[in-house]
Amino acid sequence: MTVMSNLNTLTAGRWFKRVLWIGILANLALAVPALLAPSQVLALSSLPPATPLVWTQFAALLLVLLSISASLCLEVVLLVLAARGAWE
Repeated sequence: MTVMSNLNTLTAGRWFKRVLWIGILANLALAVPALLAPSQVLALSSLPPATPLVWTQFAALLLVLLSISASLCLEVVLLVLAARGAWE
């Protein structure tokens, strides 16, 4: 049995997956517009404009890649949670 199949059998595991997918969708809702129209997203967010917009697009692309990898691999999610805990 894999880790994900064990997680699916537990109620907490099902809720974890639901919250994880909500977070992935929230990340994508921010990252995709920032990737396609970075100056409009910065203006809408009341943030100062970035001098080269490529940095805003790069950050959005990293967020998309992180969201995709988080949806595919539980180990990545656990590493991200550990990193966030170590950062704070």
